[in-house]
Amino acid sequence: MFQHRALIVKFTKREIESRYRGTVFGVFWAFLQPLLMLAIYATVFGAILKVRWSQDDEGSTEFVFALFIGLIVHGFLSEVLSKAPMLVVSNASYVKKVVFPIQIFSIVSVLGALFFFLAALLLWIAAFYLNSSELELSILYAPVIFLPLIITAIGLSWIISALGVYIRDLSQLMGMLTTAMLFLSPVFYPISNLPEFFQVILYFNPITIIILELRNSMMLGLVPNWELVLLSYVASIFYFGLGFLLFSKAKRGFADVL
Repeated sequence: MFQHRALIVKFTKREIESRYRGTVFGVFWAFLQPLLMLAIYATVFGAILKVRWSQDDEGSTEFVFALFIGLIVHGFLSEVLSKAPMLVVSNASYVKKVVFPIQIFSIVSVLGALFFFLAALLLWIAAFYLNSSELELSILYAPVIFLPLIITAIGLSWIISALGVYIRDLSQLMGMLTTAMLFLSPVFYPISNLPEFFQVILYFNPITIIILELRNSMMLGLVPNWELVLLSYVASIFYFGLGFLLFSKAKRGFADVL
C-alpha cells in the first residue's frame, strides 16, 4: 500500500469525484445525502411512529441516533461488497498490464466508501452535539473501534473481486447478502432484545461489534469492551490475510478469463 500510495490517492480521488460529476452540488452531496436521511428518520421514527430504543428513553431521539450509527456502518461495508464482484472485471484494461498492481482497486474502493462514511459520521457528531450540547470524550475511541472494519472490508473485497472474475453471478447475489447482513445485525434493535442463542449468531456478522461499541463510546460515554474489540481485530487480520492470499493466486488467471 505504501509503495503504491500515489496510485491509490489518484484513483481514490477519481472514485470520489466520479460519483457526483456533473451534479450541481458536487461532492457536497456526501454531506447532503446523510443529512436528508437523518431528517427523514427523525421525522418518521421520531415524530410519526414515536419509536423508543429502550424503556428509559423518554423520546425517539436516542432511537434515531442509534439507528443512524448502525445504518452508516452497514452502508460502508455494503458499498464495498456491492462493488467488489465487478471490481476487476470493470478494470480489465489494467489487468493486462503486467506491472500494474490491480490489488489496489479494492483499497481504492474501501477508501472511497470510507470518505462517505466519515462525512456521515461528522454529520452525526454535529447533530448529536446540537441535541445534547455535549460530546463524550470516549468518542475518541471511534477510530480504534472502526479500524478493524476497514481491514476486513479490504480483505473481503479481495476475496469477492477475485471470485467475481470467474463467477459472474456473484454480482446478483450481493444485494441479497448485504440485505441479510443488515437484518442480522443490531441496526434496528438492541442486541439485548434477542435470545442469547441469536445474539451469538449476530456476532459472526463483521459489523455487529463495530456498531455496538461505536454506540457505547459515542452515545453512552462508555469505554469499549476491549475483549470484543480485540476479537474484531483478530477477525479482520484473518479476512485480510485470506483475501490477500486468494487474490494473489487467482489474479494469475485473470488475463486469460477477461
